[in-house]
Amino acid sequence: NQATTTNRKRISFNQLKHAVSSNLPCFFIEFTSNADRNSIPTAIHASDLIFKELQSKGVLINRFTLVGWAGKKLKLGVNNKEDYAILVSTDNWPTKINGIDIVVVKPKHIPDSFALVVRYVPRDLEENFVSNEIQRTIASADRIKRIHYSYQRRTDDYRFDVKDYSEYNAV
Repeated sequence: NQATTTNRKRISFNQLKHAVSSNLPCFFIEFTSNADRNSIPTAIHASDLIFKELQSKGVLINRFTLVGWAGKKLKLGVNNKEDYAILVSTDNWPTKINGIDIVVVKPKHIPDSFALVVRYVPRDLEENFVSNEIQRTIASADRIKRIHYSYQRRTDDYRFDVKDYSEYNAV
């Protein structure tokens, strides 16, 4: 019986948690082009040096959960929104590793995990008004858009990104 089989299939909480937490963009560390490749530390060693430097400057995060190379760039990732938000907002990244100048490239977009939806907004309210009301409450709200559905609804939903993690948590 297909109905019985369908009812038994489940998506585990761990799968869902992984899908949500693993969707955070990575940070890239670029080494200066004149750096001697032999003097650049291994990915793990470089991530430890960066982690310790951040800690010494008061940037308290868990260790990086993704460490590896993407071409000549070191790729670093975290798996929770709080660490991600701290790393995006800090200017205390190191500028050198083992005496080699580095440039930290932060993600350019806000991940979906920092998006919120306001539901059941009366349709007679203009989009501009709704957008202004959302921004009056959540100052860092960005990219406020009405969600378009393929079917007729009596109310509208609005999706937007929240740039400030503390504001996101407060909401």
